[in-house]
Amino acid sequence: MSKRISLVLAFALGLPLAALAPASASYPFNCRIGTNNAVSVNSSQYYYTVHFSRSKGPAASGLRPGQCAYLDRAVRASEPTVLCFLSPVIGVYPTEYNGRTVSQAFFSGPGSGLLRAAIFGPTKLMNFTVHNVGCFQIDTFGV
Repeated sequence: MSKRISLVLAFALGLPLAALAPASASYPFNCRIGTNNAVSVNSSQYYYTVHFSRSKGPAASGLRPGQCAYLDRAVRASEPTVLCFLSPVIGVYPTEYNGRTVSQAFFSGPGSGLLRAAIFGPTKLMNFTVHNVGCFQIDTFGV
């Protein structure tokens, strides 16, 4: 009965039916992030990804550097080994590194700590909530 009332209200208020669909659930996820994780970026959209290794068990059993897992289970073989999120680049400037000029990017938002740890270290345990969209989309940090 309540579904029928929701549909009538949505129709009466002009809401799209997609507004009634439940949002994708987020799950607690832990990673030991550091320089053992590969980082990639789609520079045209500023879409960042951090690659990780699957642990043999749940995060509660311990993680090695570069590994991620759910609190209560390992990441399945059918699930991705990539964390992904959007993070805007604030600025890019040229800098000297080992005798060559390279670009240095500054980024902000909750993903900036994850990216810094994955690129520069040190290795540290990080907690997230994620949902699977072909990569583990990070919804919240530090939870």
